[in-house]
Amino acid sequence: MLLSGRTGEEGGHDWIFLFSSLGLLHKAQFMGALVHKLGTLTVICSLVWGACFDFCMRGCLWKNTIADVTQPSGKSGAMPSDVGPW
Repeated sequence: MLLSGRTGEEGGHDWIFLFSSLGLLHKAQFMGALVHKLGTLTVICSLVWGACFDFCMRGCLWKNTIADVTQPSGKSGAMPSDVGPW
């Protein structure tokens, strides 16, 4: 229900107005489902990318920390805060 007390079925809703003026009202259900599926896919891809990035960063930091500690570099030992480009 809208703030005006109507449901939007009588033409008072923005999407009904936009789709009607574009001649796409008959495809509103399809377009809504498509946007929903694309949003779901975007969230899933973002989570997978974030997990892969986190996994790679943890692996790279671990390798750099071990390499810095075991190889003589003129320092007395590398701390985890000394590792990485930041």
